[in-house]
Amino acid sequence: MSLISDTSDIALHSTEFLSHKTNNGFTYSTAEVAVKALRNAGLGNVVYLPGEDHFESRVASYWSRTSQLRPWAIVQPRDTHEVSTALRALVGTPGCQFAIRSGGHMASPGASSIEAGVTIDLGLLNTTAYDAQNNVASLGPSARWGDVYAELEKRK
Repeated sequence: MSLISDTSDIALHSTEFLSHKTNNGFTYSTAEVAVKALRNAGLGNVVYLPGEDHFESRVASYWSRTSQLRPWAIVQPRDTHEVSTALRALVGTPGCQFAIRSGGHMASPGASSIEAGVTIDLGLLNTTAYDAQNNVASLGPSARWGDVYAELEKRK
């Protein structure tokens, strides 16, 4: 029996997950605990599960098929505060592993995604800013070079 009915569709890829017991005797998987922790931290609207359109499109967006792993969930923070919140929630989940996806350009499986864990997808943090006074460009962690060059070309 799942304690979290809306995470029952999590596609678990291994049987080596920790079981957690509650004081009422129910057990549930690390995947369920991790998703619940993210939702309880206020990130429910940026957590995506297998089968959901956004989850599937983010998995398919890796440039190399070898890195298209299927995590328990993808959390896609919109700002640094949400990144920090996601990290605290996942680090506080015993046995939960996670991967950080920036641009998703590493072909090695597990470098920017994970199967038995959660992927923190920084795809929305793709900003490029230019400070003309100091002649300094600041890039978000998932900025793509083509977009960076196009933005900086405007500043000539």
